[in-house]
Amino acid sequence: MQAVILAAGTGSRLRHMTESLPKALVQIAGRPLLAYTVAYAQLIGCDDIVVVAGAFGDDVIKTLKSFNLPKLRWVRNPDYLIGNLYSLGAARKEIHSDFILLNTDHVYHRDIALKVRSQCDQLVAFCDQDRDLGNDDMKVSLTEDGRLGSISKQLTTFERGYVGMTYCPGKSLKPYFEAFDRVAEKFGDSAVVEMVLGELANSSNPPNVGDISGVGWLEIDTPEEHSQAQLAVEARPEDYAVVE
Repeated sequence: MQAVILAAGTGSRLRHMTESLPKALVQIAGRPLLAYTVAYAQLIGCDDIVVVAGAFGDDVIKTLKSFNLPKLRWVRNPDYLIGNLYSLGAARKEIHSDFILLNTDHVYHRDIALKVRSQCDQLVAFCDQDRDLGNDDMKVSLTEDGRLGSISKQLTTFERGYVGMTYCPGKSLKPYFEAFDRVAEKFGDSAVVEMVLGELANSSNPPNVGDISGVGWLEIDTPEEHSQAQLAVEARPEDYAVVE
């Protein structure tokens, strides 16, 4: 299984922390966010890892080289200031098998890796039921048989929260990227990767919904969330995998 890590963003909501470095290199407990995401991908079972760099790309690539992992590579997204569908598009030529899509601003508890591995059979959008979802959270409604019915931050009726992680098996690569192309054509520069799941929800074979509830995970979008993540990791560093 491959991993594709989206690490091109500027992290503008983190204010002073991202004036001279990208979001991917913001530190938690002395290590960059990217070190947690790469280690988590390994924990799931991915040794073939593709990272998409954008903002401060040279610094991101320098950090990746320092990890000294033989099957870790990178591509650049020159259009990182617009919808992040372009970041996945930059990695598209590197994807040739089952892959798991990850965001670099999410730090997952080790125990979530086992939950994820056990559900990687069909195309899966991973969600949870643990959080009170706000305006900026990606919300998911379910079909009657528990598959993904719709996904959007604007949903007013929903049952799950998307956790920034999708698994696509090799047999689903063709329909997944056909949906990618339709989204790119419809929405252009405003397209985001979650829209691919929304497009597939309207197909004859909607994505499954995976559940990682019960463990908890960290998202780092704002200074407040950064402080909370810092405290959580410092309190129990053994709960979070990180590349040293």
